[in-house]
Amino acid sequence: METNEGADAAAPNIRVLKAVVIGLGLLIVVGVVALIVGLFWRASKMGEPAGAKVAPPTALTAPALPTGPVALPRGAVLTDMAATGDRVVLRLRLADGTTRLIFVDPRAAAVAGQLDLKAE
Repeated sequence: METNEGADAAAPNIRVLKAVVIGLGLLIVVGVVALIVGLFWRASKMGEPAGAKVAPPTALTAPALPTGPVALPRGAVLTDMAATGDRVVLRLRLADGTTRLIFVDPRAAAVAGQLDLKAE
């Protein structure tokens, strides 16, 4: 009879143990699902900057610059042009074979200076 009484006394403990094992198993499953969902969510947000959402870029418009002619000497040929800092440099070959550099200020649309290059 002792074996029967021992089995009856252990039955409630086994039920509690089964409930604990089932509860912990469900907790593990829920944790793994939450981990996978979190990884996918972070991977989908990888290319976005941190913080608030950024508005799409708008078209930029440059301010209107003044226009005006730059007078070239008669017979001169424009051979090169370069932008340096806040000036545009025009390289001209003059009719007599010499080279002239004309410095233009594009903001004022005016000649800022010129330099004749002559061989010695």
